[in-house]
Amino acid sequence: MAVATCARGCSRPEACSWPAQLGISSASEILDLVTPQYDAELLSWCALGARTTESPLHRQMASALSAPLGFKNPTSGKLQTAVGAIVVAAQSHRFPSISLDGRAIVITTTGHADCHLILRGGDAGPNFEAASVQTAVAALQAAGLPGRVMIDCSHVNSGGDYRRQPQVAAEIGAQIAAGSRAILGVMLESHLVEG
Repeated sequence: MAVATCARGCSRPEACSWPAQLGISSASEILDLVTPQYDAELLSWCALGARTTESPLHRQMASALSAPLGFKNPTSGKLQTAVGAIVVAAQSHRFPSISLDGRAIVITTTGHADCHLILRGGDAGPNFEAASVQTAVAALQAAGLPGRVMIDCSHVNSGGDYRRQPQVAAEIGAQIAAGSRAILGVMLESHLVEG
């Protein structure tokens, strides 16, 4: 008797695709180098955080992902680090990994063309205001990338106070209302239990 399997080879394909079957989009920050091969097909969007954006191994792994991917600027706030990460992820790579059945393999990628910059603030302070957005757009365009950014309303941009996120989002909304085409979306941090 044949057993139906999903693309990953599991014997319960209905369990693998239930978010898509329900029409639910899911997103995740990619923290490690191995689990994306197991859950990537469940994701509609992913991000590399401020610290992993700087990791050469995460940049290589990002080149293999299929969902749109955002790179946060690092905690220093330096845009060039994240812009460089986007450029690297767009390139083809070969790197060691683990197969779905646990064997050592070499992954070959074609590169990831659907990456963008996420502004989260940095050591110098917030970077969601119009002047910072224009600086980010200029850095992206100088690297030959589309001049569009997502803005994280949390972290440094809210001064580390989650209660300020609506104010930050309102200021971003005002930029869009004033005609900015550089902002592709916002990121809000939420928790089931306050704090």
